Amino acid sequence: MIMAPNAVLRFTQTHELTIEDNTGKITAGMSGKGTIRFWAGGETPASAKIKIYASGDIEGENYYLRADGSGYLAGHNIS
Repeated sequence: MIMAPNAVLRFTQTHELTIEDNTGKITAGMSGKGTIRFWAGGETPASAKIKIYASGDIEGENYYLRADGSGYLAGHNIS
């Protein structure tokens, strides 16, 4: 059961759940296919500003955090 007043959630047969804004534009979603499982800020997983991968890695504009604790943030490597 999903409770989301005024939200439009679309369950597709492509193993995705997408979330639309009030104009009907897709802005986020979840996917059971490919490598990106959750995304926000784009109409597709590939075009999203924030991506969470099946591996546990998280990617955004100017950062990439790997599940092992390494990555980069604001142009600086972290480990």
